[in-house]
Amino acid sequence: GACRLLEVGAGSGTYIRHAAERNPDLTALGLELQPEVAEFANAHLHEWGVSKRAHVDKGDVRERMPEPVFDIVTFHNNIYYFPVDERVAVLRHAQAFLKPGGTILLTTACSGGGPVGVGLDIWSAGTERCGRLPAPEELVAQMRAAGFVDARTRSLVPGDSYNAFFARRSA
Repeated sequence: GACRLLEVGAGSGTYIRHAAERNPDLTALGLELQPEVAEFANAHLHEWGVSKRAHVDKGDVRERMPEPVFDIVTFHNNIYYFPVDERVAVLRHAQAFLKPGGTILLTTACSGGGPVGVGLDIWSAGTERCGRLPAPEELVAQMRAAGFVDARTRSLVPGDSYNAFFARRSA
């Protein structure tokens, strides 16, 4: 049915595409920091035939005035672009975009994974304005501290530490 999606860090638009293909009633707004990447994503959305329902704006979610109009907010493979001490504030701000009862979905590599995850953890921890990979229980606690309810995680890749995180804005 009808669903409004906010994708934080839209990248190429591929996650928006898959969501739009799964749900023909979905509308989506992606946010992307880099203008050329936002243009690239919009070109993809047009090419994939979903641009009437999905668009990517250039911008930082932290600087956008929230309106509680979205059913779901997603962060895919980008929570480590936010310093650890800013993550609760970012999550709290993201929650303000959700309707009461709306859902946040976050996917990420977590600390303690295989060699690729270890390399990503070293890179993100050593990159200015980024932060190390979260431990699963740490990110669940940060979601709760941001005011989300029913926060939980699930491993997505057996034998590795790549997880999905789910929570809801209270009704």
